[in-house]
Amino acid sequence: MQRYTLEISNFYLIIAIMQRVEKGKILMIVTLAMLLAGCAGSRSFVSFEVLEPAEITYPENVSKVGYLNRAPLSIHSFSEINQSGLDPIALRIVDSTICNNLRRGFNEGRQLTELTYLKEIPLYNSRRTDTINKASLLDAFSRQRIFRNAGTDVDALVVLEYYYIDMVRSYPSFDFMVGDYIEEFRLKMNVLWRIYAKDRESPVDEYLQQDTLFYMNRQSMPSSGYLNPADVLRDGSQEMGFRYGLRHIPKWEVVSRVIFRGGSPELKAAAELTDQGAWDEAAGVWVPLIRHEDNKIAARACHNLAVHYELLDDIVTASNYINRAEKLWDNETTEAYSKVLEKRLYNKQVLLKQVR
Repeated sequence: MQRYTLEISNFYLIIAIMQRVEKGKILMIVTLAMLLAGCAGSRSFVSFEVLEPAEITYPENVSKVGYLNRAPLSIHSFSEINQSGLDPIALRIVDSTICNNLRRGFNEGRQLTELTYLKEIPLYNSRRTDTINKASLLDAFSRQRIFRNAGTDVDALVVLEYYYIDMVRSYPSFDFMVGDYIEEFRLKMNVLWRIYAKDRESPVDEYLQQDTLFYMNRQSMPSSGYLNPADVLRDGSQEMGFRYGLRHIPKWEVVSRVIFRGGSPELKAAAELTDQGAWDEAAGVWVPLIRHEDNKIAARACHNLAVHYELLDDIVTASNYINRAEKLWDNETTEAYSKVLEKRLYNKQVLLKQVR
């Protein structure tokens, strides 16, 4: 857990300026400086990690997932400039490079999780030979046939529907910013993915990747490090597959929350306890303050208790305290935090569906 506290940076600057003004104005400026100091120290920030749900949620009855490649094996999956020289044999070689590395990248991404239904994903193929209806859905008959052939274990399929490749290789030229001759590859890829469940007519998820990746050779590089078009296709396809695989797994994200320090000696003392990591002791100070006669002090204590319970992953109790804080004192900080906790409460329910 990391902590960040606001610091006062302008106090001495103000003192230096005040020496140049008339004596009668000194008290006013010193008072202003003290007010600024009070504002700067009225709150601090605590940073920690929270687990966010995956972007894709599989139905609860899914216990095993398969991988289906039904991308068209066609010269029209490439731009016109890339179609040159793609005879049937070359097409199969290039297609194998792309499809194998899309799947390899996908497996690398999804392996970053412990979700049991994403382990040991079997491969199936149902390739097409034209790109006229490359974005069309897997029809009911074909879907039932594929699930039937896959056996009773597979409940859902990650489907590579199609890919499109446009790779441009520049002529070597001298780059004055780099101070070297460079050769650049620009790889533009479109990849359509869908997820089908055995008992659903419509896809569970549909995702179109559209990205442009850049690669560069420099004349001063060792010859062993030089990239050729096959290297670019291999790495670019793997990267696209990896990015898609990450959509299947929950992720840890660093977040920051506000702790109110000012308003009363008790709030300041409790905040100092949090600086030392003594959150339970700080909570013991905040609890009596939630009934303070000053609504702002009570609201700040409720806000801080909400942060304390979020750190304990008790989002329900945190939400109760932040709702109470909102009723006591209308301010943007608490209002924004209330919305964050509302989203976290929803995300936790989604996580419970995903992590099983």
